[in-house]
Parts: sequence; C-alpha cells; structure tokens
Amino acid sequence: MLNAISERRSIRRFQAKPVPVEMINTILQAGMLAPSSKNRQPWQFIVVSGRSKETMLQVMADGLAREKKNALLPASKQHLGGAVHTLEIMRQAPVTIW
Repeated sequence: MLNAISERRSIRRFQAKPVPVEMINTILQAGMLAPSSKNRQPWQFIVVSGRSKETMLQVMADGLAREKKNALLPASKQHLGGAVHTLEIMRQAPVTIW
C-alpha cells in the first residue's frame, strides 16, 4: 500500500474518449470504502458529464469572471489564477466527480 501511495500522481491531461460506467462505479466504490471518523462514511458523490458538465463549467466560468470584475470574496483574489487553471483542466476531462 505504501508503494501505491508514494507513487500516485495527479493527472491533468485527458484523452477525449468516454469513461466506461463500470470504471466510474469502481472509482465511486473505492471512495465509499475510504476510512472516516467512527466509520460513518458520510460521502456523497456527484458524477457530471455531457451537457450537465458543460453547464457546470459555464457556471464556474461565469463565477470566476464575476470575481475578477467585482469580487464577492475579495480575500480569495490570490486564488483566481489557480481556479482558472482548474477550470481548463476540468474542460478536458470527460467526466468529473465531486
């Protein structure tokens, strides 16, 4: 297990091909089995793809544009560049899991 943890990596470039539902279900199952306080496992996951993903990304882009122009969260201004980068990565991914 230490090997898997120490050699893990983040993926920030994605292929433009669909992710099989079976693979998404396996990822969700692994997340649900993650340890939690008193084994409560309060996880809630939202899988977003297709038109719903495009809508989500547009809402995020609109929010970032609003923050740049007239910040509702002025203390977060330093993080806008990272959020824009995250948006671009999410645009490439065929599926997002929240």
